[in-house]
Amino acid sequence: MTGRERILAAIRGQPHDRVPVTTGYLYEWVDDWKAGEPSYRGLVEYCRRHADVFQPWGPKALNERVFMTSSPEVSVEWKRWEDGGEKYLEARVRTPGGELRQVSKTIPGVATSWTIEHFLKTDRDVEAFLSIPYEPVAYDCSDWRVEAHRIGERGVLMPGLADPLCRAAELFEFGEFTVWAATEPETFRRLLDFFARGTEDYLTAVLASGVQGVFRVVGAEYATPPYLKPDRFREYVVEYDAPLVERIHRAGALARVHCHGRVRDVLPMMVEMGADVTDPVEPPPSGDVTLEEAFALTGGKLAVCGNIEIREIETLSRGDLDVRIREACETGKRAGRFLLAPSAEPITIPLTPDLETRYRAYVEAGLRWG
Repeated sequence: MTGRERILAAIRGQPHDRVPVTTGYLYEWVDDWKAGEPSYRGLVEYCRRHADVFQPWGPKALNERVFMTSSPEVSVEWKRWEDGGEKYLEARVRTPGGELRQVSKTIPGVATSWTIEHFLKTDRDVEAFLSIPYEPVAYDCSDWRVEAHRIGERGVLMPGLADPLCRAAELFEFGEFTVWAATEPETFRRLLDFFARGTEDYLTAVLASGVQGVFRVVGAEYATPPYLKPDRFREYVVEYDAPLVERIHRAGALARVHCHGRVRDVLPMMVEMGADVTDPVEPPPSGDVTLEEAFALTGGKLAVCGNIEIREIETLSRGDLDVRIREACETGKRAGRFLLAPSAEPITIPLTPDLETRYRAYVEAGLRWG
């Protein structure tokens, strides 16, 4: 089977020749910020030859001011500076209700950023945000066919879809988010409703372009225990995401719910909202459910993608990693709807020879035992 056929068959619970072996989002990174980083090139080419590809894709927003709105009543100013090798980015957003400020930073040798000051810090900030008028954003989706052609039969296109919870939660420092979401549900739902309109229009534009593939829906992990109780997951995730999943299905595509952490109590609700597959379903101690338990809780109605922690790839001996992957593949083959994947990807620059060897060993073991 081709990688594309294998991935789709595994998600749908149809017969396939082996467990799909996927490598997270390594492809996106190399084509983005790692395009000029030679230490990753060998690993990426190896994965493209041997692994099964989920290729992230997203449209270009043409007239977005900020926060998924094109309203002329909102504007943003950016400021960049460096201090001791660390890079900082400040965003100042002017709204009808006042100014909002966010600051993020990156550090040398690590391919991620940290928000050190969030937009919403006070009641006044929340009201200022809610003063923003919503105006639809136009999207250019024309390059998806080029990307799909580049992937070919090696895998499937994976359009990104940040749900309303994802966008609302990231406006706050995480602890502040949990307090607002738990104690001020009426106000928090106003934030979700704002982003729900933008998300609907975003999805309308993407689906109208004819995009096919597996949509990666991000945001559910913000409402998992111990951060929020399961009833909030139903209120903030199922109620908002189920209609999105239904539209994705009507267009002939599939929905993949990304959700780190403790998912035992919410896996049945993912089935309820119509998801086709979820990742990464982490084992204890990062998660709270074994692979066997995950399949039992979902009754075979939800495919599982993941189960291997990135730290296991980084730290286990090659023999112990081989055993972990064999166990996951054997369990997944019995269940029938399993795709092997790591919980994350390397983010250090440069990629060390040791980590490249370990990541290749992960792929090799998946091919051997899958």
